[in-house]
Amino acid sequence: MCVDDAHLWDAPARSALSHAAERLHTAGRVALLLSVAGHRAVDPEFARLPVVRLDPLAPSHADALLDEVTDGSTDPAVREHLLAEAEGNPALLLALVRAAHARRTARTAAAAPPDGRRRDPGGGG
Repeated sequence: MCVDDAHLWDAPARSALSHAAERLHTAGRVALLLSVAGHRAVDPEFARLPVVRLDPLAPSHADALLDEVTDGSTDPAVREHLLAEAEGNPALLLALVRAAHARRTARTAAAAPPDGRRRDPGGGG
């Protein structure tokens, strides 16, 4: 089971999750993965669970991920902005790329004529 942003759950839910996590070793082949914000202190409910801290992606790996999801076609200024904003967080980098793509798609759709036909560059309609 994967739980993202477990720190945002209310206290009773975090407590129940912690209780279940402490007993997983008796359940056989079951695993639990929690993610919590790294800048927060460990919630008391999760203090006894093993912790693996993930470092940000190295700049070269963030570059490679951005190239992979954009086929290397990102404008250099946009690329620099995306990488700076993501700060090595791969999930955030992917979310920023999706958001940029959605904005670009919306602008393109808004610029299209209402009948869907292409405009004649010569001004003929």
